[in-house]
Parts: sequence; structure tokens; C-alpha cells
Amino acid sequence: MSKHTKQEMQEMEFEEVNNANYDTVKWEPQPGEFLIGEYVEKKEECGMDNYTFFIIDDGEDKYSLLSNTVLNSLFEDIVMGTVLKITYEGMKKSLTGSREYKAYTIQKAKPVDEFATADDLDLERW
Repeated sequence: MSKHTKQEMQEMEFEEVNNANYDTVKWEPQPGEFLIGEYVEKKEECGMDNYTFFIIDDGEDKYSLLSNTVLNSLFEDIVMGTVLKITYEGMKKSLTGSREYKAYTIQKAKPVDEFATADDLDLERW
């Protein structure tokens, strides 16, 4: 039995459940698009379907990437705090050709010399 009456539940205020509740922007890239940012969090067991999201902070916004088998594998050995370049490669066929999946590549930023100045960094490569 519910701890609330039907009348109490009907009078409650409701809010939508989505990425906005986590102060993130859903990343919905087109093939070839990339996201550069720091891996700051992994949110697990979200919603009724227990979704997992990888949270990337680009310095202005936090983006959520809905996990899938490919992303789970790629993020397996990545330490939080790592700066990443995540590229969406588009839909690819599995080796057997029986299904398609969303393909991504992830690159880690090379360590920056802590004494380097902004003029020393090759920012054009991004």
C-alpha cells in the first residue's frame, strides 16, 4: 500500500525527468563531430531503466553521453580528470553485419608541462 493517498498524489507537483535534472546538455553529434573536455563524472543507475551517463565538462557546459557497449569499453581505463577528445564516427556495421552500432573514438590529451606558458602550447591542433 502506498504511503500517500490517491488524492495526495494527484495534488503533488511534478518535474520532468531528463538530463536537465543533472545540469548537463545531451550530446547528440553528427558523424565526424567531436567533443573536447574533462571527464568529470560517471552517473549510474539513472531513471527507471538504470541508464549510465559519462559527464564531460568542456569548460563552459557539462555534456552527458549515454553509455553503450562501445563507450563502456572505451571509458573502462580512463581516469576521471583526464582531458579527452571524443569523436562520433557514425553508425557502423558489426563484424558479422547483423546489426549497426554507434562508433566512437577517444583520444587522451598528452600531459602538459606544468611550467609551459600558453604560447608554448599548440592550441591550433584542437
